[in-house]
Order: sequence, then C-alpha cells, then structure tokens
Amino acid sequence: MRPVDPAKTIEGTLFVSGMSCSGCEYNVSTGLRLVDGVLEAHADHTSGEVKVRFDPSRTTLALLADAVRTTGYPVAPVEESSPAKD
Repeated sequence: MRPVDPAKTIEGTLFVSGMSCSGCEYNVSTGLRLVDGVLEAHADHTSGEVKVRFDPSRTTLALLADAVRTTGYPVAPVEESSPAKD
C-alpha cells in the first residue's frame, strides 16, 4: 500500500453495532487500517462510533463500512466531513 497523504484525507464516522469490549474495538480498527487509503481508525465500543480518516480518492465510506462488516459487525455510515481549515 502507498503511504496516505494527511492533507488529502477526510474524516468519516461509522456507527457499529455489537462492539462490547476493547477487543472488539481492536478488531474493527485493525480491519479498517488494512484498507488502502486509510490513515487512522479509532473505534469506541461504549458509543458504537468509529472515526476514520481516509483518502476519498482511494476508498469511500461505503467501502469502509463493508470492511467493518467483514469483521462481523453490523455498520451504517453516519457522516462524512472535510478536514477543518485553520
């Protein structure tokens, strides 16, 4: 995989059902980090949210949701936004 340029990334949020522990967070986050174009992925089992920073020219939020589903968790896209400008 090519390195991801942080300047070209956007942040998306996925809502993931069924995460109940830090092991679940690890599985979901690791599965997302293996997708080409993902810079960061942070899952929180208490809120059910996964924050993902990715390059939209290399992947989409829908494809990231599919990657989470392959780890065994139901997921629905929540929001996608551009990086904050200073």
